[in-house]
Amino acid sequence: MGEESFQLSTDHCAEIDEATSDACHPERESPMPPLRDEEEWARALMESVLGVPVKQHDDGSLGGMHDLAIQYPDRPAAAVEVTAAADRASVELWHLVNGASERWIVPTLRGGWFVALEPWARAARLKAELPATLASLEAEGVTWPRWNRRRRPTGQSEFDQLQRLGVTHASQGRTDFPGSIYLTIEQPQERTGGIVDPTGAAVPTWVAEFLAEPQQADVLAKMRRSGASECHVFVILPGFSTAPFGVLDALWRDMDEASMSSPHLPSEVTHVWLASTWEVGTGLRWSPDGCWQRFNRRPTRPGADAASA
Repeated sequence: MGEESFQLSTDHCAEIDEATSDACHPERESPMPPLRDEEEWARALMESVLGVPVKQHDDGSLGGMHDLAIQYPDRPAAAVEVTAAADRASVELWHLVNGASERWIVPTLRGGWFVALEPWARAARLKAELPATLASLEAEGVTWPRWNRRRRPTGQSEFDQLQRLGVTHASQGRTDFPGSIYLTIEQPQERTGGIVDPTGAAVPTWVAEFLAEPQQADVLAKMRRSGASECHVFVILPGFSTAPFGVLDALWRDMDEASMSSPHLPSEVTHVWLASTWEVGTGLRWSPDGCWQRFNRRPTRPGADAASA
């Protein structure tokens, strides 16, 4: 949850029966939990694009409530659920190893080490054991700028240790910060590049597959439980996303969205929104009229880095 608490304004309080609502008593704290950063980002985006109020719906009073409600002036409210196509292991590891504001400096190292990790690597073990392993390599004069797990020398304990720590490749280069270690996380090639269809064909195929995944069963259940005739799912694609590169490319590139086909959505979903947390690109949304449309991703993305989800 975010750090800011939800407060009802005086105007809101005037509209609610004070005899039945604690929220209208200034001495009492509102029971509604604040939206998470990504939910607030999606809410503000939808409100800006649609030009109608989009309000928090899940007030914590019941289980299985959808996140947001689009409040149309001339028809029933629409239900909205916010989800993320996130590689959770990579996101968690990124925040653990790079979440501190200070640079990782080990005074006993010459530094300038660039280290790529498996998503399953354990941050605590890396912090405890990686510096000594790199120090051993430095003592032997080994920088191995082209070493990786597929072509490593045999019989060297340092390389065995790097592999046990989840290091996929490592090299030492120039740095303005002696003793520094720079960590990143290895991602499958299909998520980071490749040949893509300029028509954006990857998007509708992936959207259908993503919403059919077992991990999204709760999202569909909330949409079904809402009873709303109009149900929107807002999918956030963070820096470490499970989406293939073709989907991210469609969000980054200026292509003709009118040529994109309609996704085969589950019966519980009528509308889909896609937006990445990268600094570049736009968002895409689909509605039952069979049309994909682009939208501006402002307000500012959630979190402080592209790995947030």
